[in-house]
Amino acid sequence: MSSSQLKELKLLQEENTLKTYVCRFQFISPYSQRCYRKKLKPCERKNLVLEILSQERISITVACSIICFTRSMVYYTSCRNEQIIIEKLQELTDKYPTRGFDNYYGKIRS
Repeated sequence: MSSSQLKELKLLQEENTLKTYVCRFQFISPYSQRCYRKKLKPCERKNLVLEILSQERISITVACSIICFTRSMVYYTSCRNEQIIIEKLQELTDKYPTRGFDNYYGKIRS
């Protein structure tokens, strides 16, 4: 290859990378603006990632990188059983109806 062909090839590669960046920015822009407009809670970010996945044909990794969200959080489901806490609070409110939440919380924690 001659030097002129190498220069031309290099220019084409730079142009191609620039086009891919522009295309990628046009795709990412609406979602990232929505994400950074205000601080989103993790559950809202997870919903946004799921919305991106339903609308676009991309992988979870790419969708998470758009939103700056870890992939493991998409798969996370809470296994906390809050029913036990609710029952305990109900028990304490029946037993001590005039006490406040701080008192109930202290009794549950101890």
